[in-house]
Amino acid sequence: MKFLAGIEKAAGIEIFILQDGSFRISYCLLHKQKKLVSLEKSFSKLESFEYLKPLIDKKTAVVLSICGKGIINKLNVDIANLDNVLAGSDRSDFFIQFAQTNAGQKIVSFSRKSVIESIINQLEDVSVFVEKVFLGPFIIEDVLSKTHSQIIPKLFCCGHQLNEEGEWIILQMTNQDTISEGHSKIKIGEELLDNQLLVAFAGAFITLGGLAINWETHGDEKVAAIKKEFFQKKVLKILVPGILAFFFVILLGNFILYDKLIHDNSVLRSKLSGNETIANDLNKLKMDIENKEHLIKINALNGNTRLSFYADRIFSIMPDAIFLNDVNLNPREVKKTGTDDEILFDNNVIIITGKTKESIALNNWIRKLKSFTWISDVVIDKYKTTVADGLADFILTINLK
Repeated sequence: MKFLAGIEKAAGIEIFILQDGSFRISYCLLHKQKKLVSLEKSFSKLESFEYLKPLIDKKTAVVLSICGKGIINKLNVDIANLDNVLAGSDRSDFFIQFAQTNAGQKIVSFSRKSVIESIINQLEDVSVFVEKVFLGPFIIEDVLSKTHSQIIPKLFCCGHQLNEEGEWIILQMTNQDTISEGHSKIKIGEELLDNQLLVAFAGAFITLGGLAINWETHGDEKVAAIKKEFFQKKVLKILVPGILAFFFVILLGNFILYDKLIHDNSVLRSKLSGNETIANDLNKLKMDIENKEHLIKINALNGNTRLSFYADRIFSIMPDAIFLNDVNLNPREVKKTGTDDEILFDNNVIIITGKTKESIALNNWIRKLKSFTWISDVVIDKYKTTVADGLADFILTINLK
């Protein structure tokens, strides 16, 4: 037997309307596990819809069968002569079903739409949402024929007697709704079922197996709306966790990205703060230099004072391998003019005489001296090595700008 995919539980409810207008309610809950269907719960002869409220989960598909007073079943009636059966009443006021039984009989079942919708509304009030409605007990024919059920002679259900004709189970209308003693149960598969639960059982079973006779229903707008809502809820039940998981992943990704950006921003801010500190220090040094240069200018640091400043700078970078013998600032030159000697000074010149242990030390010193902006040139006037002490004598001429 082939079962419908995606449905694991189904509930069948039969409401038998008694002559005084009260209800006799039967209920079956079937559970499908792989290819095995078992009866999980069943109740019969309930008198109030309130008893159903704790029995049915909102996620469970519910099939409702209505029999008894106000439900009219006619044989061999088709759509063409339906208006004759309704005696001129407006067809839109009725809930109508057409079906063809296993025996080939055409059956029309109908009832006032107000009766059916009143029952559906009362079920909704106790949170039972019906997705399919059948009028009369005829759904049991197909179910019993295909479940290898054991029919007991003279078994009655909802004003019909169940009989076997070859491989089919046939319902024959009768006025009897009672059963002979000892004929109250029917075996369906491994379940021994009370006859008053047959219709409810069949409703639940066709929901799992899709075995119902091909029914043509008119006037079931409310049931269609409930069925649509039930289907949408099932779709949402499947989709919502996936959608939530999708958005959770997106939010998690955004959070991770945001956290990384915050961390990168913090690192950049730290680097910027460090660079700003360095820039501030450089600005302070620049201002100090500008202030000192300004101080030198306003105090007219020239002449001997200027030379002393330059000499201090020159000797502050002198290597340890160099020894000074003499420093001549603005060297004097005697020039004879007639009978007198004229003494001249060579301004902007510093002559340094000394010794060095290493020629490379002297060269490095000269290179550094040439880097000063106020020195125009450095000339080696003499460089001679003495064998006795291993030192080299030198004379440097520094020309100032």
